[in-house]
Amino acid sequence: MTFSSEAGPGKDQTATDAPLDDSPVQEQPPAKPNTRLLFLLLGGLALLVIFTPLALTLAQRPAPAPIAQTTPAASPTPAPTPTETPPAYTPAGTAPTSAQCQSLIHAPCYSPEQMQQAFRLTPLYRQGYDGRGQTIVILGTGKTTTLAADLHQFDLAWGLPDPTFTILHPFGPPAPYTCAGGMDDLQLENTLDVEWSHAMAPGASIILLIGSNDSGGPRSANCAYAGLLDALAYAVDQHLGSVISISYGGSELGDISESASEKAQDRRFFNQAHALFERAAKAGITVLASSGDDGATNFNSFSNPSSVWDHPNISWPASDPAVLAVGGTSLALADANGLYGSETVWNAGGGSTGGGLSAVFQEPDYQHAIPDQTVLHGKRGIPDISFPAAVNYALYGSFLIGELGAHRSQWSHWDIIGGTSASAPCWAGLIAIANQMRGKPLGLVQPALYSLIGREMHDIITGDNSLHGVTGYQARPGYDLASGWGTPIADTFLPALIQAADLLAAGCPNRYRACP
Repeated sequence: MTFSSEAGPGKDQTATDAPLDDSPVQEQPPAKPNTRLLFLLLGGLALLVIFTPLALTLAQRPAPAPIAQTTPAASPTPAPTPTETPPAYTPAGTAPTSAQCQSLIHAPCYSPEQMQQAFRLTPLYRQGYDGRGQTIVILGTGKTTTLAADLHQFDLAWGLPDPTFTILHPFGPPAPYTCAGGMDDLQLENTLDVEWSHAMAPGASIILLIGSNDSGGPRSANCAYAGLLDALAYAVDQHLGSVISISYGGSELGDISESASEKAQDRRFFNQAHALFERAAKAGITVLASSGDDGATNFNSFSNPSSVWDHPNISWPASDPAVLAVGGTSLALADANGLYGSETVWNAGGGSTGGGLSAVFQEPDYQHAIPDQTVLHGKRGIPDISFPAAVNYALYGSFLIGELGAHRSQWSHWDIIGGTSASAPCWAGLIAIANQMRGKPLGLVQPALYSLIGREMHDIITGDNSLHGVTGYQARPGYDLASGWGTPIADTFLPALIQAADLLAAGCPNRYRACP
């Protein structure tokens, strides 16, 4: 979606070894944001599409109102076993199973339990590591009217504990809008991000921070994010949490119609944004962003959302070196319980994971750890890591009627969904768990991540992200520009990541090995 309004730099934060105060805070009136609309400069910025094959129609709902609603937190108890670990959370049977989805719409719809098992989160839950004491901040925009109730229904269906959940509107309610095609993309994105970050870290608190969607144009143009940096600055300044997830982005190249002076403005904007991302890292905050859903290219025009650049380019803010860029895979399970089978680069159904080389940022120091430096050509490469993005995520939203409802009325508000918009909040949950395990936030996680050289991760070695006629990048052993380092084997990866972060903090070399 569109990004607008440059956030002015606030007070510098300094890194400390103390955990952030992750308790929800009272809303405070922010300084009046600068409302310069960046879609005039970055016209290709668009919602990292939530891919769904289903014909969604919106139910009639009352107009949205600002809310700050919480539900009480609960904690599970979890002791790992190598393969067939019993589930930590037991579904109630009110949601469609993956087999039922396969039968009805010829596609599996994975449950939180299956994803938890596949990426070996269940053993961590049984040791008490579920993100408790941590807060995940999601930067969103648009309507939230049904979200708290929908999250509760999602939790009931999957046997998950309701989290402490807060919705903040520091910039006021969303501007009136009508999304293209009659789908409420913004509300759908909020629902996806909240439900699936919670599914990965069931004990973590969640704050959905609603930024401006006011483009200053017609209602249809307000189905966009117009205040990302203001929202990010607010989250950092208010110490809302130690993990921030962003599912929005667009091409670094901006709009194809931009003049040279507008390109120069883009560059100044990227520099200002980078300073804010670095300030977040110094405050011990990990910022994650989806790498995009258009393969090795992106849209090139705000006014013509079907037009794409005819050469490789990558999405910002994922391209910023202080942001953890999350790409997408397609996951095949080995059984109905969630036993991991295989993964390939996500490239199906008209969408593919974003990935490639930056036209804005040079190669950051941490990427010098990649053994084959010919991959990067001295540029920032994304993604850093991946998680499933294929259209296989089960989602509950009372504001929508999905394809499943055409077959079974009791599932009318259940849908399946995907895109790297799902991958980033899932990784946000993993980082929250790592912060709990470590007892203090990881902050900028990339130096530790790259020092592992892919250790304790599923190495994705098949597939590519060629799309829209633009040749992309092939998966291969080790780091690549289609899947990064791959996906995590959580119960061994997270301890390794923490150990690597502690070694680096102690001044050890930027490689995974003990200090001499």
